[in-house]
Amino acid sequence: MVLWKRTNGPINLEQIQMIERFLNIAFPKEYVTCVMAHDGGHPEPNRFDTAKRKGYVMDRLLTFREDPVGLLSTIYYCKEALPHGVVPFGYEQTGDIICFDFKDNPKTPSIVLWKHELAPEEEDVGSQEEMRRIGLEYMNNSFIEFITSLY
Repeated sequence: MVLWKRTNGPINLEQIQMIERFLNIAFPKEYVTCVMAHDGGHPEPNRFDTAKRKGYVMDRLLTFREDPVGLLSTIYYCKEALPHGVVPFGYEQTGDIICFDFKDNPKTPSIVLWKHELAPEEEDVGSQEEMRRIGLEYMNNSFIEFITSLY
């Protein structure tokens, strides 16, 4: 079971729905329930694995409030580099971003880690979208699977 520390306090559903409309997505229900109670929270336990590497550390959930580490600020900062359908929701300790990937399933997005420093040349991969997807590391099939896998 995850214990959330140093949260920003509760947020209301309207704040989340406003962001969903802006992004034209629907967040998973388990995520909505989690962030409503633990906005900006730091999980404990906080370690997770990707398909490529073990032992990453989740720093925090992105906040829905106006903040430099807020959801909208992060999207704005990364919008030119994030692949289509990838929406951030948390920070990894080194600055990589934990994201939903809505590409294959808009109702139940998978969870990926976006490695912000991976940037191959477009000529090496074929298209800009393929180039952006090189930096993704698959983690889990759903938000609930991700949260319950923290160790």
